[in-house]
Amino acid sequence: GKAGGRVVRLEDTDHDGRYDKRHVIVSDLSYPTGILTWREGVIVTAAPDIFFISPDGTKKVLYTGFSTGNQQLRVNGLRWGMDGWVYCAAGAHHGGYNKGTQIECKLTGEKIDLGSRDFRFKPDTGEFDPQTGPSQFGRARDDWGHWFGVQNSFPLWHYVLRDHYLRRNPHVIPPDPIHQLFPRNPPVYPASSMEKRFHSFDQAGRFTSACGIEVYRDQVLFNDGKTHAFTCEPFHNVVQHHILEDDGVTFKAVRDPAESKMDFLASEDRWCRPVMVRTGPDGALWVADMYRYMIEHPQWLPQNGKDELLLHYREGDDKGRIWRVVKEQGVEGEGRRVTEWSKEWNSWLGATNGWLRDKAHMQLSWLNSMPAMNEALNSLEGPLSPQAMAQASWALLETKMLTSMDCMDLFDNPSAHVREQALQMAEWMKWNPGLEEIVLLKKVLAKLVNDKDAKVRLQLACTLGELKFEWAGDLLAEVLNSAEPGSPLQGAALSSVLPHLERVCARADSKSFAMLLRCALATKNEKAIAALVTRSDSQKGLEELLAVLDEKNLSLAAFAKQVTDAKAREAVEKMAARLQQAADSVQTAPTMESLALLASDREHRERVKALLPELWAKMGNAEVLRLVSKLQPQGGEQFLLEGWDQRTPALRVQILETLLSNDAWTLALLKRPEAKSADAATRARLMKHPKKNIASLAEKVFADSTSATRAAVVEKFKPALKLPGDAARGKTVFASVCISCHKLDGVGLELGPDLRSVAQHDAEKLLNSILDPSAIIEPGFMAYHCTLKSGEQLYGVIATETSASLTLKMAGNLTKSVLRSDVASLKSAGTSLMPEGLEAAMTPQSLADLIAYLKVGR
Repeated sequence: GKAGGRVVRLEDTDHDGRYDKRHVIVSDLSYPTGILTWREGVIVTAAPDIFFISPDGTKKVLYTGFSTGNQQLRVNGLRWGMDGWVYCAAGAHHGGYNKGTQIECKLTGEKIDLGSRDFRFKPDTGEFDPQTGPSQFGRARDDWGHWFGVQNSFPLWHYVLRDHYLRRNPHVIPPDPIHQLFPRNPPVYPASSMEKRFHSFDQAGRFTSACGIEVYRDQVLFNDGKTHAFTCEPFHNVVQHHILEDDGVTFKAVRDPAESKMDFLASEDRWCRPVMVRTGPDGALWVADMYRYMIEHPQWLPQNGKDELLLHYREGDDKGRIWRVVKEQGVEGEGRRVTEWSKEWNSWLGATNGWLRDKAHMQLSWLNSMPAMNEALNSLEGPLSPQAMAQASWALLETKMLTSMDCMDLFDNPSAHVREQALQMAEWMKWNPGLEEIVLLKKVLAKLVNDKDAKVRLQLACTLGELKFEWAGDLLAEVLNSAEPGSPLQGAALSSVLPHLERVCARADSKSFAMLLRCALATKNEKAIAALVTRSDSQKGLEELLAVLDEKNLSLAAFAKQVTDAKAREAVEKMAARLQQAADSVQTAPTMESLALLASDREHRERVKALLPELWAKMGNAEVLRLVSKLQPQGGEQFLLEGWDQRTPALRVQILETLLSNDAWTLALLKRPEAKSADAATRARLMKHPKKNIASLAEKVFADSTSATRAAVVEKFKPALKLPGDAARGKTVFASVCISCHKLDGVGLELGPDLRSVAQHDAEKLLNSILDPSAIIEPGFMAYHCTLKSGEQLYGVIATETSASLTLKMAGNLTKSVLRSDVASLKSAGTSLMPEGLEAAMTPQSLADLIAYLKVGR
């Protein structure tokens, strides 16, 4: 319908704590989802635009191009960061959602590929910077610039690694930059009765609409030294309270144990829909209550739900409330001075309240005035809290008043959080090239290499990549050597290596050899390459070298010709001699180790290819299959399918997966009777194949085991609802049909959702979910076809996404991470990863047994 979103100014003219005057500024916005006071007006997110709106209602578009799809999944958030940027949530509910999004800055004309990431921007200059994401509705930070996100099923996560660091090095795949603080769909504790559900019955009493997060930033409600966070859950009419504790580079979180029976805010009113929490300037907790009969968007409802709720879609669109949560005795303290803002704002830079500090900081950044900054500093009384110390230092940096000695003093601050912030500030400092200052900087940073706080060490790893001094590479190598493989610390250090590659390669240990070699080869840094190979002449070093060279389409012999350093060439020649020994041995006594080694070298690959049919006939195991998949020998489909009847079920699955890695083999498979052995997941994958000739042939081959429509299948199996089910027999059905993708009672693989709390399932809904799985697809379980430039085909869900890489979770609980630069195409299958066609392995009675087992769950 007609756009009717408003920006309204509320006033409390008699200062009694309740607003009594209301003035509508604008009333024609399309679904505004976020607001931030800025200068004399406000910034508002209302896709496709982000506006600046003046007090007189004048609208100015700052950015445009944001997705206008589902109203629950739009750009939102708007939070000020201490670093002077405004942060926003992308509004997506899983990685890859709206992945083609491109944003245009109206101030500069620049166009930026955002994808499904979150972002930060500077409203006055138009600067725009993608950030790790996406968060769905709400993005919040603590007093120290640690950012947190949320998604319907995940009430809180921590952004451990930030995108603007990770994208500095596109040649390595980082670890997952997001750390979930709770498992999927943790429980909530409502005061209201359970609302009728039309799907996801197993999630009753659990988070399904998590949003509007906040990290409380004051001491009025809680003065226990702990970090308190809140997440709204409008479907269950609650706001849940979490306690955060430091846990290495990230956090751990628990629901506040003091609230065992009901959540922090739990309403008996089923129309109560809390959707956003904020720390107020008075230290109270302010909660936006959307107040609606229904909160779920009709897009996510099955047809029976749409029909039943049609009359209620807009009920409550004339309502809405703001709750102010205070202690019983009322709120005391500096927040009461909000009405004196115009007179006393400059004293609030040292406030305990984060909202007040932010507003004072913002005002100083807009004024950009040394006298105003001095006045604010002079108004501070007594010793500053660590929070105020950090924020005041950022304000000084923005006004160019933070000296190098001030910054170095912060590195010695007793608070680890202040030291962490000081490292971020150091990235923006203009360091005097004078010898004494730089020597002192090196000395203070060297102390932080072994800082007792893991977050300080992580930030040091990120910051060293921004410092251009030669010795920064030496410190970075120390950090890298201390990092565990696959850890966030290693990922942070690797994001920083490119400016210091030679020095890091000369000092790094073997744990990072392969990743550093990728960087050195990609940047053609001969000194870095030489530094690596002269220190890695072990068997493991040879294996890693060949694997990386193979990625670059280089043989060891070709690589040797490129090496100019004498010592490095000598080291490569030793490796070549070892490789030749392996080549000589395969004719008489081939081992899998020597074959795998030769398979990684382009000069010896054909010899291994020629041996594969014989090796398969003799050994027929998973190791040989890996070689076949890697080398793609001609006629592979012929010898792999020989002796099919004698292969075990597990090996059959692996053979089929190998054949599906090659389009020609896939077509050959579909023309043979062995294709009928494919399970439902493989059949669904083939019938949704991105290559039309494969999909068309698969539909013909499997026509006898699929129905024209899912509705026909559901109708055929409806008699199962009237049959008595046997849970013991159902457990056997689960083991044959579901166990490869789902986990229950500790058994199975977690490719799909864990089937817990299923006692509340409706039997008819279970039947529909099993037989028509793509009717409603849980966020994050959409299947994707990924074709690599090597020709390899991957099929699974996108588990992790960064600016440089993707991680796919595939059948068999396998995961594979790939660089974006190695991806030829990525296409959504448009279906759930859970396949259609499971009915081929069931009868109405066995389905009744399976439903009985799922409902009992033991």
